[in-house]
Amino acid sequence: MGDTGFAFFDDWDSIIIGGGIVGCFAALRLARARQRVLIVEGDFVGSAQSGRNLGFIRKQGRDLRELDLAREAGEAWQALAEQSGSDFGFRRDGNMALADDDDLAGRFEIWAREAQARGLDTRVLTPAEAVELVPGLKIGFKSALYTASDAKADPFPATCAAYEAARAAGAQIITGRRVDEILTEGGRATGVRIGNRRLRAKAVICTAGAGTGRLLRRLGITFPQDVIRATVVRTAAPDGTDFPALAPELSRPGIWGLNIGVRQSVDGSLHMSNAGGVYVPGLRSLGSLRWFLPLFLEKRHQLSIDWLGPLAFWRRFGDQAGYPSAAPHRDHPDPSPRFMREAFDELAQMFPDYAAKARILNLWSGDIENTPDLLPAVGPVAKVGNLLVGSGFSGHGFGVGPAAGEALAEIALGDQARDSLSELSPDRFANGTWSRGEFAL
Repeated sequence: MGDTGFAFFDDWDSIIIGGGIVGCFAALRLARARQRVLIVEGDFVGSAQSGRNLGFIRKQGRDLRELDLAREAGEAWQALAEQSGSDFGFRRDGNMALADDDDLAGRFEIWAREAQARGLDTRVLTPAEAVELVPGLKIGFKSALYTASDAKADPFPATCAAYEAARAAGAQIITGRRVDEILTEGGRATGVRIGNRRLRAKAVICTAGAGTGRLLRRLGITFPQDVIRATVVRTAAPDGTDFPALAPELSRPGIWGLNIGVRQSVDGSLHMSNAGGVYVPGLRSLGSLRWFLPLFLEKRHQLSIDWLGPLAFWRRFGDQAGYPSAAPHRDHPDPSPRFMREAFDELAQMFPDYAAKARILNLWSGDIENTPDLLPAVGPVAKVGNLLVGSGFSGHGFGVGPAAGEALAEIALGDQARDSLSELSPDRFANGTWSRGEFAL
């Protein structure tokens, strides 16, 4: 997918670092504005978390500070589905969250009121109402939060569709080459360096995912970032036919809560992932400890620490993923057997009839890059002019990334920043204005 050589101009209007969802939507918006735009992707398009997530496109449960961005992103996904002619599984089938205790049920009530005040179609359901929507749901729960306008899609094909649209509009791409440095002169970004090659640009848009922190730190920009490795399992329930022998409709809405997220794809396969994941310590851990220790302690029951991870390249068996389930990834991040088992245990409580005969089709993992407040950083940075950042999506990138990419492109074109970015500035960590959200679920 895309080009791997260097048969390109040296001068660009915008260079985008990263070929994931944010970068591809930024490139699409810029190319349609007749800008000369280049994406530089270190691996393959969508090979990182953009193509390896669970596939929720939800507003429900978001921190209220990113709610407008999530709303805009849903519209951007729908527009891409309608305009591209590509069926990447986009469906507005709703999203449902389950509460298994009174405390969470109470928080659902609060979030629903806040959402309704902002015009969302969110409502709290009784268990009977939830089971009416998802008849196979067996687990006991107190209440459910339901947003009918939320959506879902298959991540890797969806990211590819965004890239193909950008390419058709005129964007170009380098794949398999990582940006080594963002070049600056006189306090402004002037381009990027890839090996010995220097490419110039009027604007640099850094959407490098887990690689963003490395690039920004070289410029003296404070950007705390750390990574959790999440596992996704794709299953099917055999019905006596040959592969893909997939389940009948089990749940149209995406479901999350009770420590698991579940999405049924348009092909019938069921995708599931546990909350949390594997933390692989590294040199970055020393620098991020002061930022992430409170969050780590709060979420410790959802984490597994792989102390040997940095030395364990020799034991990597690679992920068992194939198109269209997840993107190829040259580093072959290992799925977690523990989280796979726990996902099946949760699934057996939620859909026991299905789980009793389900088999694994694929499993894979991806690195979720987080910020200390679990909110994305989207916009310009004060320290370096002409540099825009879209990173730190903290597991929300598939749901809010398209709007973030479009918003960054608009700033590069000289437009006023969207109101939806007002509390998502990358500078909030340097100036001490960041905080954890009060209403996020």
